[in-house]
Amino acid sequence: MLQVTNEQELVVVRQTFPEAEELFSRQRIAEHVTSVARIIAQERKAGGSPRPLKLVVVLDGAMPYGMDLGGELAAAGVSDLSIDTIQLSRYGDDTEPSQTPAIIKDLRYPITGEDVLVVEDILDGGLTLAYLKETILL
Repeated sequence: MLQVTNEQELVVVRQTFPEAEELFSRQRIAEHVTSVARIIAQERKAGGSPRPLKLVVVLDGAMPYGMDLGGELAAAGVSDLSIDTIQLSRYGDDTEPSQTPAIIKDLRYPITGEDVLVVEDILDGGLTLAYLKETILL
């Protein structure tokens, strides 16, 4: 998804991609993020998890959504929240993807004893997410 941050960028995008259309307005996206955060906050409250919540944001594409979600979770009352980032690649220097992703940037802090919520922007075959789960989360 293309995210445009200001009106000047929007002009450039429209000039470069005249056939492009906006699928979701900023307001609709913001409402969705708020709704997701409220659901997560309610589930945590209902489940009574004593463990802190860690958002693991997969760079680079998931960063805008991850930061918005983190802010909305805090606004929804999730006080034990922290955010960390990880960057993986299945391409490296090649143009063809490999079956095993490489960690480009690892988590900065340990996730032991925390509930982990992975925020990812692209899920095609699921290989990267499966690798993340097997090597980092378990």
